[in-house]
Amino acid sequence: MRTELDLRELGDRLKMVDQHIVALLAQRMELARQVERYKRHRGQPIIRFEVEDDRLNKIAGLARERGLNPNFLFSLFYSIIAESCRVQINQMQIEPVVVEDISLQQLKDNLLSLTKEIAPLYDQSYGQDFFATKLYLELEESTFKREIGTLKGLDNLDLAVDLGCATGKITFKLAESFRRVIGYDISEAMIQEARNKLGRGSYSNVEFKVADIDEGILEENESVSLAVMNLGTASDVTNLRRVLAGIRRILKPNGRFILSFYNSSALLYKCWFIPWPVSLAASINHVKHCLDVRLKDKVFSIHARPHNVKEVQGLIRQAGLKVSEILTYPTISSILPNEFFEEEGMQKIIADIDRQLIAKESGAYILVTGRS
Repeated sequence: MRTELDLRELGDRLKMVDQHIVALLAQRMELARQVERYKRHRGQPIIRFEVEDDRLNKIAGLARERGLNPNFLFSLFYSIIAESCRVQINQMQIEPVVVEDISLQQLKDNLLSLTKEIAPLYDQSYGQDFFATKLYLELEESTFKREIGTLKGLDNLDLAVDLGCATGKITFKLAESFRRVIGYDISEAMIQEARNKLGRGSYSNVEFKVADIDEGILEENESVSLAVMNLGTASDVTNLRRVLAGIRRILKPNGRFILSFYNSSALLYKCWFIPWPVSLAASINHVKHCLDVRLKDKVFSIHARPHNVKEVQGLIRQAGLKVSEILTYPTISSILPNEFFEEEGMQKIIADIDRQLIAKESGAYILVTGRS
């Protein structure tokens, strides 16, 4: 029976702890930026010696309770607090105007900037480094296969529309089953990448359109077999009722839909505060009331409105559509730091737990299937 860890495994665990420390410090600096905006708006000073001294003394006390050297922790956190003040002062210099609410136009501009930057690498990189996002995409893929199987049994595989198609990753998968597939996206950069792939392939049944689906879906009445909005796209539109009415209009009798929303009741948002960056590529920012999308060292704030399961059910039924199933997923993995999942054993344990929690109401995304 194994009684002790070898040096290599101990080294791997030390590396993981170091990664967690870096992630926590990154989160602390982001909080420092939020504090600076608050102080600036209310005319408060950046440095408050009595507050910082009190915090340092409490840190020294916690060090004693944990059996650590209080002088070491005092000096470490003195450096951390000093860096936080430096970050705040720098932000104050480069961000002279406090913006309480970001306009819809600014959020849309941010979306176009994000898509222009990410489009060339979207298929290879987006979400691949975030464990919870990968789990969710796997659930979506299995749901697509099931719904396509249902439509095949009904001999209803004429036209599929991918609403918010990005570079067409889902569009091309749908093209393997449907006679025609059309991908819509607001981003010219994303559509150009999709068309580039189309030119390199042998898909004669695929078309891509640059269009803002908030302004309508340009398909004929009762012409579509399947409508898809994946990876939270149904929360990205600003006029959801109009989009749902459009989906109802274009779906054929017994046509199906698969819609994905951000879940406002997710465990991720019920927690009072999570002190580390989570393992999702994008998450709702309840301070700025938008969606923050992480791309390497940048964060893009774009429009998104999360909903809970009850709201989604009501909106879909008001549109005259019929709900077949609602799932929320993932749950536990969405609140843990991404560094937590470097070991395959831990990935399997958490993935198994999350699969058991499917259909509860605390997952990060709401995935809805239904018919016309």
